[in-house]
Amino acid sequence: MTDLRRLLAEERGPRIRGVVGVIILAVTTILAAGFAWKSYDAAVEYEKSARLLAEQAAPDAKVKNRLKELFFLLDEEEVRAIEEQRGRASQLRDESHEAFYLFLALAMGGVAAAYAISRQRRQLSVGILLICSVALVAGLASPAMAVTASKSLDMVGEVVLYFESKGIWATITNLIGSGGNFYIGIPIFLFSVAFPTLKTGLLLFATLSPQEKRQRIVTFIHRMGKWSMADVFVVGWFVGYLANKHQELLRPEIQVGILFFTTYAILSGIAGAIVESEYRHMVTASGRR
Repeated sequence: MTDLRRLLAEERGPRIRGVVGVIILAVTTILAAGFAWKSYDAAVEYEKSARLLAEQAAPDAKVKNRLKELFFLLDEEEVRAIEEQRGRASQLRDESHEAFYLFLALAMGGVAAAYAISRQRRQLSVGILLICSVALVAGLASPAMAVTASKSLDMVGEVVLYFESKGIWATITNLIGSGGNFYIGIPIFLFSVAFPTLKTGLLLFATLSPQEKRQRIVTFIHRMGKWSMADVFVVGWFVGYLANKHQELLRPEIQVGILFFTTYAILSGIAGAIVESEYRHMVTASGRR
């Protein structure tokens, strides 16, 4: 009787740990999605505030305000409103980045805790892929980079000559839609949206599939890897940032969209390596039998 109870306890232990791991992953994914949404919302509001500040610092607006100031016609409330808008924009930018870092810390901590309890590599893969999905959606939707062209003029001060803030999805829709640049927009859509989404879905399906179906999926993912250029896309954004940074009049600013997309690219590579390693381990174990 004692041996039977011990056997049942040994069988129930992994199941209980597995259930606890699933619960932790579910809660982690929901909370991480909440922080991702908060980061996205703050980034969009910051983009609006930055665009408004750029319009207020345009050459014609600055000259107009300077003339008002010389003739004592500049309203103090108007000046106060501009300063408040500037402070609000800075606050929104900080909130957006803080929410991203909270998303990252919560996601990594939750997935690590679930794996430490369940001790199942399959749950580790599923957890990473769920976070990948959230990071991919947030990375595509959020503003990725802002570029401001400004110059300091005598008697007027610093004026903004050009301001542009775009996210990955907004860039694609602009190129394919109003821009009419199909030859540029479609490849960007394939490499930054279609292939990453397909790869994440196939990795998740391979993780949850039985061994006989997993071989074909893993082989297809391996062959598709050279077409999934998310890492190259991320490098391109950072190269563009560094190139603009050394221009005299341009001031680039990396926003959370590229941070989320970089997170996706890194975690997607880790998840792919885990799935392939687990598959090879299963094949080796079945061959020994």
